[in-house]
Amino acid sequence: MNSSKEKRATVKLKCANPLFEEWLLTWRDQAAAKESKMQYSFNLALKSLRKYPLPFESGRECKILKGFGDRLCKMLDDKLKAHKKYNGDISDNNAANILPTATQTTAENKRPRNLSKTTPNKTHSRKEYIPQYGSGAYAILVALYKQSLEHNYPGFLKKDDIINYGKDLLINASFTKPEPGSRYTAWSSMKTLLTKNLVSKASHPPKFSLTDEGIILAKKIYENSNSVSSINDNNVPVKDTIFAKTNILDNNISQCYGIIDIPDEFIDDAWVGVDNDTFSQQINYAHTNLNSEKVVETNDVSFKRYASDPIIPQAKNLAPSKVPLKRYASSSSVTSTKSSCSSYEQFSMAPYSFDIILYVDNNETSGSSNSQEDEILVELRKSTIKFEVKSLKVGDFTWICRDRLTGKELVLPYIIERKRMDDFAHSIRDKRYYEQKFRLKKSGIENLTYLVESHGKNQHSLGLPLQSLYQAATNTAIQENFFIKFTENMKETVEYLVHFTKILVEMFKSKSLGSCYKEDIQPVDINTNSIHLMAFKEFNESSVKNKRMKVTDLFVKMLIQIKGMSVERALAITQKYPTPIMLKMAYNENIGSLGEKLLSGIKYGSSNKSIGAVLSKTVYQAFTKLQY
Repeated sequence: MNSSKEKRATVKLKCANPLFEEWLLTWRDQAAAKESKMQYSFNLALKSLRKYPLPFESGRECKILKGFGDRLCKMLDDKLKAHKKYNGDISDNNAANILPTATQTTAENKRPRNLSKTTPNKTHSRKEYIPQYGSGAYAILVALYKQSLEHNYPGFLKKDDIINYGKDLLINASFTKPEPGSRYTAWSSMKTLLTKNLVSKASHPPKFSLTDEGIILAKKIYENSNSVSSINDNNVPVKDTIFAKTNILDNNISQCYGIIDIPDEFIDDAWVGVDNDTFSQQINYAHTNLNSEKVVETNDVSFKRYASDPIIPQAKNLAPSKVPLKRYASSSSVTSTKSSCSSYEQFSMAPYSFDIILYVDNNETSGSSNSQEDEILVELRKSTIKFEVKSLKVGDFTWICRDRLTGKELVLPYIIERKRMDDFAHSIRDKRYYEQKFRLKKSGIENLTYLVESHGKNQHSLGLPLQSLYQAATNTAIQENFFIKFTENMKETVEYLVHFTKILVEMFKSKSLGSCYKEDIQPVDINTNSIHLMAFKEFNESSVKNKRMKVTDLFVKMLIQIKGMSVERALAITQKYPTPIMLKMAYNENIGSLGEKLLSGIKYGSSNKSIGAVLSKTVYQAFTKLQY
């Protein structure tokens, strides 16, 4: 067997999030069609679920999210129970429908032609209906799906709306004009979609919405269409881009998987072979400019499936858009201006000319004075990754690219703050938690991870209820765009770091890298061949904790001490009122109820929410009352 030539990693796919999302979409659309107010409840729950970075295995677990009550959790559990009854376990069902098995593919390639006559007749499964790219059915499905993702989606679209949103998706077709020699228009495809139960029709005038099956198919072809441009790098005509799984496998285009608690952009050109007998997966990272494929050995890590389609979506579609880093690294928050930053030399690195190294903060180790070598370093040395102990001014773990000839270093856009559960509780109580998040956000690093490591029984000697700690972590993930990772012990933390490092190596080793100033840093698009990163020297020097702070920075630190004030909200306030005296002067001009509402309309974060009247009043009282 060929299995001995390649290493395998067995992972379970236990994530009900995609199913929950589909069911919530369906219930929301059904409620909207009936003009029921329940549509708003379902929509609120749906938005919370989409923001939550961790996997759920049951509806009951969703109760920690906003918008999920006992009744809705029970509805999800009942639906999940029925799903498992008819489709098997989540892991079984997902694994069986991802790709042809690795063993099956190998066997079919090597099977002699003359043996096919002796094989018993097999029952042929019904061919999956996939509309042609640019056809009327394609445009209708994609138009309905895209609008269902909008926050103000009413749960249905009328005919004129579908035509308006879908007309630009057609190729050599029209919703209103028949094709030459035919009386059919692109809209005629609606009958096919209704017959195949992909679209439902209700009321008069007709209101159209996607069914459960329609949502799955529409999501697949929509995400596939976003990846057509990446396929066409090989000059493949758009019309020849087929959405069938077999053709895509032949071209080494892959299923897209995201690793739990790791940003979705991490997996670039990966394909996953699935062995139905053992439910194992072999992860291969393939690059078009290499003659061979590199097989990466992984430990048992939980995986979640982000897309049912076999084409890798663009990075911008894999994760919610974030506020540009320039907002947190503006001239008001960076110690040195562009002119003074000129002391940092600009340089570049060619593909495969650098090493990717994990930097471990020296505070995370026992230090050289300890006779017993630090446990983290012992575990890391058992792996094959490159790592070094370094004095990091912010964060506990980060990754750098070091040029093999010049020794110059660029910092990758990923950083991890590690907390043991007891230290996590203490940091919340003494307010270090909020300051640390503030400093991480100002570091210029795009992807921020908060890693919480269990300690003993967790329930004892924490100083705070365990539920409160989980809630704090959830708030950080949803409200401030952090990635949250929980580990059982130090050994699991090291496994996570090792696996993370291997993925980063495969992602970035073939890229052309260039340095840029912190104030010019932009979100990284992993699908491009050229990437600009911050020099590690500038990153570390600009993150010094006790450096001279500007008034605005100090003002942010003051504001986050107020109960209910997050870093996002504080940054939004200081954008309008950069100093305390400016806010005080505004309060002097707006006395009483006007002052209490002064900050309520300020928008913050990527969700563009308002600060609100309650917090605005609290800040007003802090600035105007003698006792607070």
